[in-house]
Amino acid sequence: MAIGTEKLFDEATKSLERIQRFDVQTLPRTAELGSQLSFSEAVQPSRQLVELFSRLTSRALEDFPDPALQQVRDSANNVYNLFEQILKFDATQANPRDARQSLLSSMQQTYPGTFQALHPYIAYSLHRSADFQQLDAMARATLQAVQDRADAFDGQMKEREAEADRVLNEIRKVAAEEGVSQQALHFKSEAESHDIRAEEWRKRTVMLAWLLGGLCGREFIPA
Repeated sequence: MAIGTEKLFDEATKSLERIQRFDVQTLPRTAELGSQLSFSEAVQPSRQLVELFSRLTSRALEDFPDPALQQVRDSANNVYNLFEQILKFDATQANPRDARQSLLSSMQQTYPGTFQALHPYIAYSLHRSADFQQLDAMARATLQAVQDRADAFDGQMKEREAEADRVLNEIRKVAAEEGVSQQALHFKSEAESHDIRAEEWRKRTVMLAWLLGGLCGREFIPA
């Protein structure tokens, strides 16, 4: 809800937005006026003026009383009037070079006075737009969200570390059991090999004993 009168608020808003939308690249008119009468020098100071007005917001105007609204409206209209004079400049008029230089000088000299008139309102507008309490709340919410994500990530890392330790212990256990099994098979194989060899030696010993027994028996039989 506007503080000032509705009519003045509407006029100030329209004048402000008209300046904010103005394309300064339309000012040079080099193709029409030629390089000698071109207004290319007006681009930079006009851009500074447009950027100055762009720091005011229509929302901030809602809080302005009539004198402030009138100041914004008149300042915007004064600058736009300069733009229009450049856009309507006629190269066939008397003394076009002097007229051109006069407009350029006016453009150069307009910024200081406009800044002086508007800077209190711009400061208020920037403060209102910033809404520091809201920014602080958003910053706190963002910080908390980051902290929550960090805590969740830390918890996941601890769970994965515990799972990794469990898997590693399982691998070690299986490796140990596999080693024992392999060694047991090796010992069993060696034991069976020794048993086979022992049996062979036993049989050979028995056969040798029978052979020796047979030879000895023949020696004791009478001729």
